[in-house]
Amino acid sequence: MRSKIDVALACEFDAAFPGDVNPHQQKRLDIGHNRPHTVDIFIESYKVIVEFDGSYSHRGKSHEQRDASKTRKLWDAGFRVIRIREAPLPLLDQKHDIAVSLQRVPDARAITSAVLRHMVGLDWICPEITAAYLETSAADVAEKANQLYESLPGSEKFVPLSAKAARKRKETGGTSSPALF
Repeated sequence: MRSKIDVALACEFDAAFPGDVNPHQQKRLDIGHNRPHTVDIFIESYKVIVEFDGSYSHRGKSHEQRDASKTRKLWDAGFRVIRIREAPLPLLDQKHDIAVSLQRVPDARAITSAVLRHMVGLDWICPEITAAYLETSAADVAEKANQLYESLPGSEKFVPLSAKAARKRKETGGTSSPALF
């Protein structure tokens, strides 16, 4: 399942690394375990994986343990991993992860720029990549992301329960029961 921000970030990274990121689908990597691991963004020529951990779907100790385990397995398989952790989620790796605070309308371009600057600081990419990315059209990338997300089948779209409840209330004229959480 993919959220709007997942798709938007994939499109932004595709703009930063043209032809090196496939924003149309998440990458499945076979790293020698029971099943392939699906990753949000894979920058193939740099062997960098970017994971977005939203606070709604990644909260709780069990999710933290699962995310940390997946990250260790990816590092062990030779990939470099950056996790974008939405506040109030704690960072799992103080050196490689970054924290973001999402507003009502997440700014995928600002998040991508922050990740690229972080990658430059880690000496994973050269500063020219960030400069070239900032010259791309933000409107064009945002439109591509919106079209891509809208083209996904409903079963592949992640919609938080709170948004589903709001949509149901709207469809029923506000007569449905409010969510209990």
